[in-house]
Amino acid sequence: MAYCTPQQVRDAGGDRCAGAGDLTDLIAEAAERINRFCGDLFEPTSTSVVAVVGENGVAPLPLKVQSITSVTFVGSTAPVGASAYIVRSSSVRGEIDAIEFYSQGSNMLIVGAEPWNGGYLNLIRSRSRITAAGSLGWSACPRTVSRGAAKLAAWMLAHEGVADTPDPRLQSFRTMTYSETYFSPSENRIPSTGNEEVDALLWNYRRRATRFG
Repeated sequence: MAYCTPQQVRDAGGDRCAGAGDLTDLIAEAAERINRFCGDLFEPTSTSVVAVVGENGVAPLPLKVQSITSVTFVGSTAPVGASAYIVRSSSVRGEIDAIEFYSQGSNMLIVGAEPWNGGYLNLIRSRSRITAAGSLGWSACPRTVSRGAAKLAAWMLAHEGVADTPDPRLQSFRTMTYSETYFSPSENRIPSTGNEEVDALLWNYRRRATRFG
């Protein structure tokens, strides 16, 4: 499923796209730029991510969660029993995307996670990285993102070869509701789709890292 249709691109580009042929590859490239800019996927995708489990047993995931099919500790092939954790998803209002381990979870087949050793929470202290696999990303592409993809694809068609990276001299980013400034642009380059109008449109869809004490 694409983030937008060829007709949406033509509508967004007007005369520039009137005679355009197959826009499939262009739409796919626009989607890749949007994924990198936002740090998320806007369609359900079967993939896996690595996350770090905190001391409280919670591992925030970097993508929106639809469902999780397996969890393993990095370096191990034995899956963590599904009864040892719960899956949290931001699809539920007020929730976050994360794997949360129960304090009583254990597995006699995983060294360090045996019940007499304190279970998974004991293993987390020495091996805190997990791999979570499943269906990740939004259940459907939001209209705003779809509109941004069409605008970006149309703009890319008219500006072939323009990179999706910001000007290294850029020190600030502003939208009508948000402003962010960097004083060391060489070390803190502001991400961009390559088009400032699309950046502003999609800014509120960028994922922020979730931190726990």
